[in-house]
Amino acid sequence: MITISVALCNPVTQKIYDDVINSLQFHQLTCPCCSHSACLTIHGYYDRSVRKNGENGALHICRMLCSQCGHTHSLLLSSIVPYSQIPLADQAGITTGEAEKVMERNPLIDENSVRYILRQFRKHW
Repeated sequence: MITISVALCNPVTQKIYDDVINSLQFHQLTCPCCSHSACLTIHGYYDRSVRKNGENGALHICRMLCSQCGHTHSLLLSSIVPYSQIPLADQAGITTGEAEKVMERNPLIDENSVRYILRQFRKHW
């Protein structure tokens, strides 16, 4: 996975994602596995589910292929939490003790999601 730093833009929309990806100069990206530059090309796209504003949405995520090592990498904005459908702003609210407010604002987030996020936060941070 390659993380592209952006200003906090939650909720991330497909238009915001596409604008950032289209503005990238791919020859300046470095493969996280082999550290080569100018070896990444667009390999395809996949849909990723996102729970935002009380409804399930999808983002069309770009995948890059390294011509040197053959690994593929997703291009994610820094405001997208890897391997999670729950937006960064909601996860930040949960970890700072505002889980009830987050669940009211986004009904797709339930107690199990809150427990999982808190467990992951303790485990990694």
